[in-house]
Amino acid sequence: MNCKTLISDPSKQEAITLTVDQKRYKLVRWDVADTAQMLSESSLERYTELSLLTKIPQAEAIAVIQCNNIYELPSKPVNAILEIRRWEDFSCIQEIELPE
Repeated sequence: MNCKTLISDPSKQEAITLTVDQKRYKLVRWDVADTAQMLSESSLERYTELSLLTKIPQAEAIAVIQCNNIYELPSKPVNAILEIRRWEDFSCIQEIELPE
């Protein structure tokens, strides 16, 4: 498993990673109180190595930038989407298509 990004919440003693395992991208939530232990995971279907993950301050949420895997001619940029997801279960709160 290759960790692309790691964010943490010290008050919960948890961390979330954006990882790639056998070319599959996923979010993984960890308990990091003593020994790291996986709490939950969610597969991400449209993610690429350009994807980013960050914690939203003062919110129980994370922001994920996803890039579509469909690449077009060099003159056409890759569409990107900003997703706001819940920290606990990764369910999508809001999805915004980013301008080209």
